[in-house]
Amino acid sequence: MKTIFLMRHGETLFNVMDVNQGQCDSPLTENGINQALAAKEWFKNQKIHFDSVYSSTAERACDTAWLVSWMPYERKKD
Repeated sequence: MKTIFLMRHGETLFNVMDVNQGQCDSPLTENGINQALAAKEWFKNQKIHFDSVYSSTAERACDTAWLVSWMPYERKKD
Protein backbone atom coordinates (compact mmCIF):
# COMPACT_ATOMS: atom_id res chain seq x y z
CA MET A 1 0.00 0.00 0.00
CA LYS A 2 1.24 3.48 -0.90
CA THR A 3 0.61 6.57 1.16
CA ILE A 4 0.50 10.08 -0.29
CA PHE A 5 1.42 13.08 1.82
CA LEU A 6 0.24 16.51 0.69
CA MET A 7 1.97 19.57 2.09
CA ARG A 8 1.60 23.29 1.78
CA HIS A 9 4.76 25.31 1.34
CA GLY A 10 6.33 27.02 4.34
CA GLU A 11 5.59 30.60 5.29
CA THR A 12 6.56 33.17 2.65
CA LEU A 13 7.28 36.87 2.66
CA PHE A 14 3.86 37.53 1.06
CA ASN A 15 2.18 35.48 3.81
CA VAL A 16 3.74 37.77 6.40
CA MET A 17 2.71 40.85 4.40
CA ASP A 18 -0.86 39.44 4.06
CA VAL A 19 -0.61 39.57 0.25
CA ASN A 20 -2.52 37.01 -1.83
CA GLN A 21 0.11 35.19 -3.87
CA GLY A 22 -1.87 33.25 -6.45
CA GLN A 23 0.53 32.72 -9.33
CA CYS A 24 3.04 35.28 -8.01
CA ASP A 25 6.01 33.84 -6.22
CA SER A 26 7.49 34.88 -2.91
CA PRO A 27 10.50 33.44 -1.09
CA LEU A 28 10.28 31.44 2.10
CA THR A 29 10.91 33.39 5.27
CA GLU A 30 13.30 32.13 7.93
CA ASN A 31 10.19 30.82 9.70
CA GLY A 32 9.09 29.05 6.50
CA ILE A 33 12.49 27.37 6.23
CA ASN A 34 12.25 26.30 9.87
CA GLN A 35 8.74 24.94 9.24
CA ALA A 36 10.04 22.80 6.38
CA LEU A 37 12.94 21.55 8.50
CA ALA A 38 10.52 20.72 11.32
CA ALA A 39 8.41 18.72 8.85
CA LYS A 40 11.57 16.90 7.72
CA GLU A 41 12.31 16.01 11.36
CA TRP A 42 8.72 14.82 11.87
CA PHE A 43 8.92 12.49 8.86
CA LYS A 44 12.28 11.21 10.10
CA ASN A 45 10.90 10.55 13.60
CA GLN A 46 7.93 8.70 12.08
CA LYS A 47 10.40 6.63 10.02
CA ILE A 48 8.72 7.79 6.81
CA HIS A 49 10.84 7.56 3.68
CA PHE A 50 9.79 8.97 0.33
CA ASP A 51 9.85 6.97 -2.90
CA SER A 52 9.35 10.15 -4.91
CA VAL A 53 8.63 13.83 -4.35
CA TYR A 54 6.61 16.18 -6.55
CA SER A 55 6.25 19.93 -6.37
CA SER A 56 4.53 22.72 -8.23
CA THR A 57 6.81 25.00 -10.21
CA ALA A 58 6.57 27.80 -7.62
CA GLU A 59 9.94 28.38 -5.96
CA ARG A 60 8.34 28.43 -2.50
CA ALA A 61 6.99 24.92 -3.12
CA CYS A 62 10.25 23.68 -4.65
CA ASP A 63 12.28 25.06 -1.75
CA THR A 64 9.93 23.40 0.74
CA ALA A 65 10.08 20.06 -1.13
CA TRP A 66 13.88 20.15 -1.13
CA LEU A 67 14.19 21.11 2.54
CA VAL A 68 11.74 18.40 3.62
CA SER A 69 13.11 15.56 1.50
CA TRP A 70 16.69 16.43 0.48
CA MET A 71 16.17 14.28 -2.60
CA PRO A 72 15.52 15.01 -6.27
CA TYR A 73 11.94 16.05 -6.89
CA GLU A 74 9.83 16.43 -9.99
CA ARG A 75 8.29 19.82 -10.75
CA LYS A 76 4.73 19.60 -12.03
CA LYS A 77 3.18 22.62 -13.72
CA ASP A 78 -0.32 21.18 -13.69
